[in-house]
Amino acid sequence: MIKNELKKAVKHTSVYGIGRALNMLPPIVLLPLYLNYLTPADYGIQAIVTITMDIIGVIISLCITGVLSRFYFEYDEQKDRNEVLSTLLISFSILSLPSLLLLSTQSRNLSNYLLGSSELYHYFLIVFSAFWFRNVYAIGCDYLRVKERSIAYVVVSLFFLVIQIGLNVLFIAVYRIGVTGIFLSSLITSALFATLITIPIVVRIGFRFSKQKFIEMAKFSAPLIVSSLSAIVVNSSDRFFVKHFAGLDLTGIYSIAYRLGSSIHTFITASFMQYWLPHRFAIYKQLNAKEIYSRFLIYYLMTVLFFGLLLSCTSRDILLIISKPIFYSGYKIVPIIVLSYVVFGLQYYLNIGILIKKKTKYIAYVDSSIGVINILLNFLLISKYGAYGAAYATLGSFILKILCLNFISQKLYPIHYDYTKIYKLIIATSIIYILSSMISYPDEYYLYIEDFQQHAYALRLIGVQFLVWHSLVVLIFPPLLYLIRFFDENELRYAKQLCLKMKGKLLKASPEQSNP
Repeated sequence: MIKNELKKAVKHTSVYGIGRALNMLPPIVLLPLYLNYLTPADYGIQAIVTITMDIIGVIISLCITGVLSRFYFEYDEQKDRNEVLSTLLISFSILSLPSLLLLSTQSRNLSNYLLGSSELYHYFLIVFSAFWFRNVYAIGCDYLRVKERSIAYVVVSLFFLVIQIGLNVLFIAVYRIGVTGIFLSSLITSALFATLITIPIVVRIGFRFSKQKFIEMAKFSAPLIVSSLSAIVVNSSDRFFVKHFAGLDLTGIYSIAYRLGSSIHTFITASFMQYWLPHRFAIYKQLNAKEIYSRFLIYYLMTVLFFGLLLSCTSRDILLIISKPIFYSGYKIVPIIVLSYVVFGLQYYLNIGILIKKKTKYIAYVDSSIGVINILLNFLLISKYGAYGAAYATLGSFILKILCLNFISQKLYPIHYDYTKIYKLIIATSIIYILSSMISYPDEYYLYIEDFQQHAYALRLIGVQFLVWHSLVVLIFPPLLYLIRFFDENELRYAKQLCLKMKGKLLKASPEQSNP
């Protein structure tokens, strides 16, 4: 049973991972473009405006846009399931549109207070409009996931990626309109795809509003407002503190490092969540549900630590290849952010008891408390240690959060986790990271950065060379797990069967075998 669930998870995670990656690729793929055409201050503006909209969005939407997977499977009849989706679309529109129009009248005041100039108000007008379309598009994508239409999801995501990247290049590299191009690209792409994905769905399911279902969804999501606001505080409030204590330039450099470090969540954790978030409630009905939950946590941790190591060990090389010296210092922060998001991803496994028992108020209690603690940590640490203080405040807050969630969840729905394997993963990760850190750049590196224009190509070659070396060290991770007896007999046997199966397919497809 566990093997079947794992196969299904791997299949859908692989496909959803592609779709998720395509949706989230633009900020990463376009990073070299941003680093060459935008200043650190521009990137700081982009971070402040985006985070502000995230905070406002949680309040005006009542967090109702993210509850489809929870209530879709609450009903067995397709009619009721369609009504859940329709009610969600209607209620979000009613809640958000008047609020956004009202906020637009205050855009100059927001710009003056947050960016230091009322003349930058147009940034807020653009993101207000993009917010509504982006959330409608997200609801449509959620529908594709609960219907397990993973291929359709990937196709939509691919076209979304192509158009958004194309618009960014057009606005930033061709028309040279700076950070405005990022916001305009998001607005146009979100509006286009919200229309294309939602209209066919609405035609199929119709417009039906259920007051009862809306009340149920609102009751479920209401406590999550506090939770989501607290999550934004923990994930993003550090940018406001960095701007206050160090200015927009350091805010931009820190935001670049944060984006690079948090990409472990974007591409690995969040990709798996496309499958896991709705399906974990279906697993609950199985007799061996707790064993499945326990195994999935270990496999998640093993996977995310491997890719987290790869990102942490090569972050300096990546910045050397794609950016300018002004951004190089951000590599020191990346491993801290990576570790933070490895810890952050654990909540999707450690809070399962709270969600199964529908005790979301406890999530609100934990997140609101962590939000307050994070603000205090940001104030104390960023004022003294700058960007490092911001990164460590995030890490400390995430660790405290998952400890609290796990404690409460275990009281409601006890699950036995294999802590021996977790300790072995931590030991192996530490060894690999130390080995990678022992590989240092040549002395020429320090000479080249003093004259970047003259030696830019040579610096990028150094980045490519050491990217290879650091990556090879990380590849020691799986054999090291084998040596410290991380894998049990069943896992080794299953891995051997997979290898033999793959070998058989390769032999069957080889020219020698196909043409005797």
